[in-house]
Amino acid sequence: MAKKSVFYFFWGLMVLMLAALSLVYRDSSEAMVAQVESEVAVISYPKAVRVSKLYVVPGQDVKKGDLLLEVERPDLKLDLEKKENDLNRSDLERTAVIEGYNSDLSLLEAEITGKIERLQSEKIQIQTGLEVRTESKERLSQMIGVKSLTKPDTVTQVKLNSLDQEINSLRTIFSREQRRLSAKKDNELQLLSAQEVILNKELSELRKETSQLVRRSEFDGTIGNVYVQMNELVPPYNRIISVYNSRPSVIKAYSGEREVTELSIGKEVTVKSTNRTYSIDGVITEIGSRVTAYPDKISPVQGQKYYGQEIFIEIPEENQFLNGEKVYVYVKNN
Repeated sequence: MAKKSVFYFFWGLMVLMLAALSLVYRDSSEAMVAQVESEVAVISYPKAVRVSKLYVVPGQDVKKGDLLLEVERPDLKLDLEKKENDLNRSDLERTAVIEGYNSDLSLLEAEITGKIERLQSEKIQIQTGLEVRTESKERLSQMIGVKSLTKPDTVTQVKLNSLDQEINSLRTIFSREQRRLSAKKDNELQLLSAQEVILNKELSELRKETSQLVRRSEFDGTIGNVYVQMNELVPPYNRIISVYNSRPSVIKAYSGEREVTELSIGKEVTVKSTNRTYSIDGVITEIGSRVTAYPDKISPVQGQKYYGQEIFIEIPEENQFLNGEKVYVYVKNN
């Protein structure tokens, strides 16, 4: 009887194990396989620099804000001084343009005003002479008792009209020249403003580069590699230091070619560990545009190539996953 009970217990246990295994297999077969990846910050410079100080070594843990290195770029100081001088020169040129406009306008005004005053003085003299002659003729007519001897002086009137035309012409010339000088000034100031915008932008970039000569860690992490030594001259864009974020926040999943689940950016997912009881929610942030091979570590069958579409998933920084850990990703049914 005891043997029979043991037999039934054994077979019952086997059934439960098979059921559990089938559940796990079915559960994992419905998921996307993925790998946890840390954010990596690689320090490099767009121009050649010389390493003056190193504060870290490979494998060292760092906190956000910790010093990593200091570099030198002698040409940067010279570039800064040159741009600052160019900007000061532009300010002087702006002042010179405005002062030149005011000076030219004053000279023009003085010249035109002088000519107009001379013409008006000549006009007054002619008018005064005409009035004197007219009065003399009127008195003579009264004395001899005859009708007025005064006749229109057409020659004098023509001359007065000519003077009026010259005065109006000078005023027109002044207005036209004033507009020309003003337009010239505005054009020159616009060119200087455009140059100053470029200079200020270049100066801002140089100041930003200056602030980057001393680099600090942007997050809590671990130093991956230090590719240089003290006093080494580093060519442009060469790697100097790599820093791995201690809190992985990116999951790179692979959707199989036969995957039927409709995926889209913004879709919510659940990320589960494959070897322990832990999961966390995330969201799809990017969908790859091509099919690529699975990494060997998460390939369903070791030694055999599998292909799928890359799916990038963001998870909260406060998570318990380890860098490189294999996980399953389940799409939520919203």
